Order: sequence, then structure tokens, then C-alpha cells
Amino acid sequence: MKWLWTYYLLTSLSILSAQNYRIFEADLDNIAYGVLSLKDGYILLVRNSCDSLCNSLYKIGKNNEIIYKKEISALNGQVFYSKNPNCEFLYCAFEKRNNKFHTRLLEFDYTGNIKNDLVFENANTSILGFKVVDDGTGYIFNTIKRPISNKVDSVYIFKSNYTGSILWSATYLPEDSANYLALYDTDITLFSQDQVSVVGKYIYVDKNSPFPNEKSFLVRFSTSGQFFYKDYYPEIRRHLFGFKSDPYQVTNLIH
Repeated sequence: MKWLWTYYLLTSLSILSAQNYRIFEADLDNIAYGVLSLKDGYILLVRNSCDSLCNSLYKIGKNNEIIYKKEISALNGQVFYSKNPNCEFLYCAFEKRNNKFHTRLLEFDYTGNIKNDLVFENANTSILGFKVVDDGTGYIFNTIKRPISNKVDSVYIFKSNYTGSILWSATYLPEDSANYLALYDTDITLFSQDQVSVVGKYIYVDKNSPFPNEKSFLVRFSTSGQFFYKDYYPEIRRHLFGFKSDPYQVTNLIH
């Protein structure tokens, strides 16, 4: 049994070491922040040091060869799977134009060219989002909606068909009277054929604390826009302050 485990471990390590890809560009420091596994390779999303919004898309084959490279400027987003047989993958992003943000979805074909460019925007509202799932009949977006007139965010969930027409939409703000600001690290999951969930956090200011606090939220709904569950969860955290008698004069934050 010990010999079998050693063999399995060595075999696993050899498989891991084989999947070792390196990309270098002259005079640039690259940071990979997204990867998508495909049947014949990988899509690697790389941010270059020249600009926070200067991104490169690489398709890398199973033998470590670069099949193609595409530049995407002024778009901050992520790569996702597509169930559309005419698309190989999706790139969902947001960009700023005319003093407000809007969300874009780029459909890439199997040669690395943009097959379709869908834009979602409102006249007086910013829509920031770079999370999407393809349920086989259209795209369900997890975005953040912010009216230009104020700084309060809300979670904005909507579904479009493959041509970009919005089929349904929903706005979620757990407590309407609170001054919330949604964090960008919200996520969306298609966990069954007809069940979708969105999870994330809000930050809020408590008048009794100088530190921002957080609340987590969960929304569950069907792909047709029927919402089953919405709730938020205050996180347990406590702030302890140093006093004059404290020889170290420190402030401890426990959460």
C-alpha cells in the first residue's frame, strides 16, 4: 500500500509539472489573473504592467505552444465558458465611457476573433460587472448598478438572449435605508439546470464604529427570473481600541 501511494504521488507530481506554462514579453511584467480550460488547451488572461487595463488573451495548446494572442485594451473583465456552439469562450467586462460605466460581453470564436460584442447600459446609471453564466438559452449577468446621482450601489441581475435583448432584470438591496456600497467580489453560480445563486458582500458604516463593516448576502433564483430566496448575514466582528494605559498604544481589530 505504501508503494502504491508513493507511485500515485510521483505520478501526480509528474502530471502537475507537465502543466507548466511560461509567457514572457519584453520590458513588461505580466500578471495572470484568469484561466479557462478548453478541450485543446487553455485561455490565459494576462494583465500587463504598462496599464491596469492593458490585457492580453492567450490561447495555449496542450504542448505549451501559443496558438494565438489577442490584445484587449480599456476593458477590465474575466473569461467564462460558453454553451453557444459558435463560440469558444466569453469575455465579460466593464468600461467607463461618458462619465459612467457599462457592461460588455465579447463572444470569441475558435480562431480568437470577436464574433459578437454586446453592450448593456442605462442612460443615468452605471452598470459595473464582469460575472456571467451561459445557461444554454442566454446570458445571466451579475453586475452592480449605481445611479450617477448618488454613491449607493445595488446588485443588478439580468438575463439577455444571445442577441443582447434583456429578457428580465432584478435589483437587490438588502436594506433600502442603509448607505451600502457593494463590493466587486460578488459571484454567480449555475448549480443546476434551472437554479442560479449570487453571493457577495456589502460594506456599511456603523455610527458606533470608525471601521467599515460587512454583510454577506445570498440570492437564489431560476433562470427564468423567479426569485426563491434573498437574505443578508451580518458578520461577527468586534473592534477593540487601545487606551492611554496601554503601553503599546495599539488598536486591535478582531473579526
